[in-house]
Amino acid sequence: MKLCPDCGRAGVAGVARRIVLPGDRRSDEIALEILACGCGFKAVGVAEAARRARLRGGDAERVCYRLPAAAVDLIAFLIARCPDPAEEYCDCPAHATLNRRDLRNQWNLLHSFAPFPGFEIGAASAPLGTSFAYAPLAWTRNGDGYRAAIDGREWRLEPLPPGASRYELSVGDALGLELDAWPPFWVVEEGEEGGGEPGRSKEGQPPRHEGTKAPRK
Repeated sequence: MKLCPDCGRAGVAGVARRIVLPGDRRSDEIALEILACGCGFKAVGVAEAARRARLRGGDAERVCYRLPAAAVDLIAFLIARCPDPAEEYCDCPAHATLNRRDLRNQWNLLHSFAPFPGFEIGAASAPLGTSFAYAPLAWTRNGDGYRAAIDGREWRLEPLPPGASRYELSVGDALGLELDAWPPFWVVEEGEEGGGEPGRSKEGQPPRHEGTKAPRK
């Protein structure tokens, strides 16, 4: 990316995370990137090499998608959990979650967060390793699960099954994504009974899911 879309400076927006996914019915290879700038800009980049394009000397098409910051942070967290992000057939849970397909074998992960429009960007101008900062995301309890309001859409998080350390994330009416870990920058807003001041669970520690409420004292 030659210019940061937010601050307009040249050469400062780079790739903070990158993971390679298997090709789908349209592409031989898919690379999912986290783009970031020191001004606070963050987005998701997708580089797709169309089938047989490399045999014709063509380059991969890179498109930038300005997803909500919470979605960019979650994808960055998942990429960071992969032990071998350059291996497209890695069998880690992060690859399994990010390699979302539809019934036509077309990669459609970003549609889980809504079909945000993208814009084409050039080849990466900065090496992998741009610094990246997560922003805390506050959740409120919703039965046995949690919910959060992100850019006018509701995110819902349910434990799978109750008592487990896995979760299903649903965004609006989109199908859920299965997560095997609680991101350390997610927090749960806790309110005391009787109208007490709200509090927070400790960052980096997932809430407990006993399935039943403790008896009142």
